[in-house]
Amino acid sequence: MTIEVIGKGPPQRYTALCTDSSCRAELAFTQDDIKYNSTYSMGQECGSYKGIVCPLCNQVLKKKHFKKVNS
Repeated sequence: MTIEVIGKGPPQRYTALCTDSSCRAELAFTQDDIKYNSTYSMGQECGSYKGIVCPLCNQVLKKKHFKKVNS
């Protein structure tokens, strides 16, 4: 059996509310924006996460903060 790719569906859409209490921006994005990244403290890698970064305040938002948008 050979698997044939005949096309790709649209990317899943998500929304999230920034968790920073002074920002609280509402964000809309697709699964293409979700990345696996590292966090640093004093020049040393101190952890990693899969998620996005708020463009207004640089708060890290992890997948647990996302809500799927049904299209």
